[in-house]
Order: sequence, then C-alpha cells, then structure tokens
Amino acid sequence: MSTRAHIGIRNSHNTVHEIIFTHWYGYPSHHGPILLKYYRNTKQVRALMASGNHESLWPKPHLGDTWGKSNRFDTFDDMCKGLHDSWAEYIYIFDVKHKRWLFSSMSGLDSMSLKPLTLKDCEVEE
Repeated sequence: MSTRAHIGIRNSHNTVHEIIFTHWYGYPSHHGPILLKYYRNTKQVRALMASGNHESLWPKPHLGDTWGKSNRFDTFDDMCKGLHDSWAEYIYIFDVKHKRWLFSSMSGLDSMSLKPLTLKDCEVEE
C-alpha cells in the first residue's frame, strides 16, 4: 500500500504555492529526514519542484522516477481545494519567508494545521 504525499513551496508573501506529488513512502519518518537534510534552502527546493512528480522522495531525483510538472496555486485555499481529492495522506510545504519545512496530515488541512517539521516528527512510533 502506498503512502502518497504532496511536497511544495510557498513564496515569501504566502501566496503562490508550487506542489509536486510523491506516490510511495510519504509518511514523516521517510520524507521528513530527507527534506530536512537534503532540501534545506530555497534553491534546493525549487530544483526539486522543477523535477516534477516522483515515485518517491530520495536525496537526489532518480532518473525515470519522475513525471509531469508541478502544480501551481495562487492561494492556500486554492491549493486545499485543488488537492482535496488527491488521495495523499501528508503534505510538506517549504516556507521561503521563514526558511523551514511545515507539514500536516491532508485530512482536515487548513492553514492552522500546518506545523514546523522537526526530527522529532520523523521518529517511527512503536
């Protein structure tokens, strides 16, 4: 069973959201450490967005593992509406203004549900 996720970036004015999709391993214990270690600045995240959708997230995009283009949304509300029926379970957003990753479950997603992603969030629950 796959754990789908969206990964995106929002500009410093909190307006434009660019989003890609990953099909496998989207839970925080997989995507979280990779995002925090390998995609730590705007340049790295923009390169990830430019690579398009992914089968899964790795430190560097795998050839043949990507397809399509990123989706762009003008507002957070537009993004929520556009991703509503995507079947993804998690979303990760790089906040350019504060230079940090935010994440949330997709169920009940709104601007208040996003919280800073930390290594503690990436731990596997036993």
